[in-house]
Amino acid sequence: MAKSLRSKWKRKMRAEKRKKNAPKELSRLKSILKIDSDVLMKDVQEIATVVVPKHCEEKTQCVVQDEKDDMKMETE
Repeated sequence: MAKSLRSKWKRKMRAEKRKKNAPKELSRLKSILKIDSDVLMKDVQEIATVVVPKHCEEKTQCVVQDEKDDMKMETE
């Protein structure tokens, strides 16, 4: 299905906004960790959210499934 120009534009602008705000976010996280190492995770989650990309999760699942295979083929 074709993607609309508006959705492409929104994705592009969100990515640029993440790039622009990344240094501020990183410095904020570092300052929190320097001040107190026992900070609640809720405080950190308010500042930044870390999400594992879906394609990375799929790759790790494929690797685990391949390792379970014993490489034996049944023949008649």
